[in-house]
Amino acid sequence: MDYNFNFNTLMWKGEYTYGPYGAVNWYSIGGPEHPMFKTLLTRIENEVPEIKQFKTYVNGGLLEDWMSWDIDITLTGEYRPALLKTIFEKVLTISFEMHLWVDLRYQEVLWRPDLMTEDDYQPMKAWCYELHNYFSKDGEETILDFYEPVDGLYRRLNVYPFKKHVERIEKGYIYQPPIELFN
Repeated sequence: MDYNFNFNTLMWKGEYTYGPYGAVNWYSIGGPEHPMFKTLLTRIENEVPEIKQFKTYVNGGLLEDWMSWDIDITLTGEYRPALLKTIFEKVLTISFEMHLWVDLRYQEVLWRPDLMTEDDYQPMKAWCYELHNYFSKDGEETILDFYEPVDGLYRRLNVYPFKKHVERIEKGYIYQPPIELFN
């Protein structure tokens, strides 16, 4: 990735709503060296010390060579729903205050598209837990009623790889490995 790409910044004047959280004017940042991402991590580390009880990874679009409107963060480790709910609430508060959409989830095991090859897709099923099952973008709701309420969270079964991963790999794309945070 071009080092300068990390510092790209876009702004979208739309509105995201996730559960009770809502805000307008969102940033897309170019990579993990962006000052806004570093500020996000500092705030999470200082304001959500409980997060260190899980392995925490940034993965997805923030690490790739395109601008993404979300920052994928995955927690792994022992399933502890009450603690996860607390962490989710605190991180999402920071996310909405900073206008950086953190797509936060918990899975027992991290799925890694960087280990995929065109000849080896190794499907994986994993329960993915999130805080809410309500999302809207500029008032247009996304129906998430397939998310099952469990232990005060919502879960769905993810089957990896997604179609978008297969399509990119077949075109020769090589994904970046996740970065472990707070280790």
